[in-house]
Amino acid sequence: MGGSVKNNTLIKKLFSLLKRLEIYSTTANLTKVILLN
Repeated sequence: MGGSVKNNTLIKKLFSLLKRLEIYSTTANLTKVILLN
């Protein structure tokens, strides 16, 4: 049981990191488009 709880927290952390990376990449792409235009 304890191991599964640890895995769940790790998965949640990974998902939060992925969401942050997605936000950063999207903002970077938007800035590139704005600068190019």
